[in-house]
Amino acid sequence: MALAEVTIIPIGTGSTSVSQYVAQAVKVLQGEKDVSYTLTGMGTIIEGDLDHLFSVMRKMHQAVVDAGARRVETIIKIDDRRDKPSSSTSKLESLNKALGKFRWKCPGTGLTPYETPPRKYYRLTRKGIKAPIYQWSNPLATCHPEIAGMPALDYFHKKRKERHYTRQHPTKRRVKV
Repeated sequence: MALAEVTIIPIGTGSTSVSQYVAQAVKVLQGEKDVSYTLTGMGTIIEGDLDHLFSVMRKMHQAVVDAGARRVETIIKIDDRRDKPSSSTSKLESLNKALGKFRWKCPGTGLTPYETPPRKYYRLTRKGIKAPIYQWSNPLATCHPEIAGMPALDYFHKKRKERHYTRQHPTKRRVKV
C-alpha cells in the first residue's frame, strides 16, 4: 500500500478563497472505493494501491479544472514502501515511539497515561475530600480495574474512609514565668 500527499492549488479563480474548488476534489475522493484519506489544512493524505492513487489524483485535478479554475497546480508526494505494510497512523506511532511518547500502556485497558481521564478534584483539597465517589476520576482505577481482589473504585473508597483527614491545630507554646 502506498501513501500519497496531494495538494491541489487552483490559480486564476478571481478570488482568494479556493474552498469551493477543493471541495470538488474531495467529492471525487468520497466517491472512490479502496482509498482512505485524511484531510489536512495544506493537503490531503491518500492511502491505497499506487496505480489507483494516480488515477484518483488525476480525477481530482480534472474536477478542479471542470469547476472553473483556469489554471491548476498539483503537488504530489509519494511514499511507496515495499518491505512491509505502511499507513499514515503507523508512521505517526513510529515517530511517537522514537520521541519517547506513549511507550507505556496500562495492562488492563491498553490506555496510555495521557488517555486516562483527569482527576476532577485533588485528593487533599476541601472539594476533593467532600467529593462523592463518582466524581473521583483516578488514573490508577482506569489502568487497573481490580486492586487487591476488589474493584478499584471500591478499593479506593475503602482506603479513603480509612484515612482521617483532621485539621491539625498549632501547638501551644509554653511560656516560662
